[in-house]
Amino acid sequence: MKPRASQLMTSGPFQTLNGTARLKDIAPLVRRTGFESWPVLAKNDVVGLLRRQDLDRALEHDLGSLTVQDIMHADFPRLREEEELSAVEAALAQHGWDCLPVLDGSGRLRGMVSRGDLLRYHTEIPASDRLAALPQTPHGELIQRVADVARVAGTGLWLVGGSVRDLLLGRPCDDLDFVVDSEPQRLARLIQTRLGGTTGPITPFGTFRWYPDDKTADRLSLTASQLPEHVDFAGARAETYVTQAALPHVFGSNLQQDLLRRDFTINALAIPVAPVAGPVVDPTGGLEDLDAGLIRVLHPLSFHDDPLRILRAWRFRSRFGFKIEPRTVELMQIARPALGEITGSRLRNEIDLLLQEECPGAILSNMQQFDLLTAIHPAFRVPDDIEVRLQRSREAQGLPSCSDAPSRLWHALVSDMEPDSLPSFCERLLMAPKLARSMEATARLLRQPGILAETGAGTFQVVGRLLPLPNSAVCCLALLTDNPLVRNRL
Repeated sequence: MKPRASQLMTSGPFQTLNGTARLKDIAPLVRRTGFESWPVLAKNDVVGLLRRQDLDRALEHDLGSLTVQDIMHADFPRLREEEELSAVEAALAQHGWDCLPVLDGSGRLRGMVSRGDLLRYHTEIPASDRLAALPQTPHGELIQRVADVARVAGTGLWLVGGSVRDLLLGRPCDDLDFVVDSEPQRLARLIQTRLGGTTGPITPFGTFRWYPDDKTADRLSLTASQLPEHVDFAGARAETYVTQAALPHVFGSNLQQDLLRRDFTINALAIPVAPVAGPVVDPTGGLEDLDAGLIRVLHPLSFHDDPLRILRAWRFRSRFGFKIEPRTVELMQIARPALGEITGSRLRNEIDLLLQEECPGAILSNMQQFDLLTAIHPAFRVPDDIEVRLQRSREAQGLPSCSDAPSRLWHALVSDMEPDSLPSFCERLLMAPKLARSMEATARLLRQPGILAETGAGTFQVVGRLLPLPNSAVCCLALLTDNPLVRNRL
C-alpha cells in the first residue's frame, strides 16, 4: 500500500516564524539553522511559508525593516495527513517548493514533507539483517520493553546515534540513546515505574537519564552485567555554533535535523521502535560507510564547529579498525588551528576518553604524525614507545597502587616532554595543581635521575632525594624508568 503524507512527513517540533517579526531580527536564526522554507504561524494556524531566498533578496535590497508577512507566500498547497503519495509528489513538483506543511483535520501543523522525504522513500534501505536477531539479545529485550512502554504512552521513539552503530556492528553498548517525540521526562519515569531503576535530568540539553538496577534485571530475566549503565531519553534537537569551537546553541527540532547535527555519518542513524518498528533512518549514507569501514564527517565546517571531533575521529578509527575518509583527513588539517581554541577542561576530558581505548598509544602516535598534538600545545609530544609506557602504567605490576590509574596514564603521556614546558601544558589543560607537580617531577627525573642512578649512592641519600616528591611521582617514575637500578631503589 502506498504511504500517505502522515507516513512520509518529518514530525515536529519545528522552527516556525511569527508573521509580525521583522526580517532583520529573524535573519540570524534563519541563516544559522539552514532551513530553506519556514512555516509562518498566526494563532497556531499556518498562514504562510517564507523562503530563505526571498529573505536574502529582501536584505540585499536593505528591506530588513519589513515583516515576515510582507514577503511570505500565502498561496501554497496545504497537504492533509491522509493525502496519498501521488498527491504529495504532484504538489511538490508543480509548485516548486522544497517542502510543504502537513496539517491535521483541524488545520494545525503536524509535520513537513520534503523532496528529501520522497527520495528517502523511493530509495529506502531496509533494516540490516543483523537487526532481525536483535530481540534475542539482552539489549534487544530491553529495547523491546522500552518500546512497549512508549507505545502504551502514545509516544514516538527512535533508537539513535552510536547505539545504532554498535548494534549494527555487533558490539556491546555501554548505554542506549533514544529520541522521543514529546516529554522525555514523562517517558523515563513511566519506564522507571514499569521496569525499576532510577531517573534524573542531564543538563543543559533537556535529556532524562534512566539507570537500570537489579530490579530491572529481575523483571527482564537478565543479569545486571547484561544491562547498559544508563539509557538516555531526549527530545529531537538541532544546534548552531555562533563562534568557532564554542559550545552549541541548542533548540528543539525534528529527527532529521537531530541526525544531521551529529559528527560522522556512522553516528547519524536511527531506528524507529515505537509506535511501530521500521527501517533504519539514514539521511547521510552512514550504512554504506559502516559496510565500507569509513569515518566520514557530515559537512566541511564540522571540525570548525567542534574541533574535538578531530580527536573523536581518531578514537573511532582505532576502536573499529576503520579508515578515515581522505576528504575528512583534509578537513582535519584545515581545522587544525581550531584545536587551540577549545577550553582546557573539554580537551582534558576528551583525552581521558581516548586513554580508555584499547590502544591509546597508537591513536596518539597517529595524531602526532599528522601534527595535531602540537595544535593543542606547542610542546605536546608523545614518546615513540608510548604504548609500552601506557601499558606499564595501566598494569602497575610490582608496585603498590600509590596513584590512581587515570593519573598514571597522564604521567606516561607526558613522560618524554621537556619538563620546563610542562607547567604551561598543564595550565593549558587545566590540570589539578597536585597532578601537574607530580607529572613535572616524574618527567624531570626520567631525564636526569641524578643520585638515584649512581651506584655508590647510599640509602639516606636516595631517601633524601625522594622525600620531597609526591608519592604518585615516585610510583610513576618506578613504572616508567628503563634503568633497573633506579627502579629497584624506588
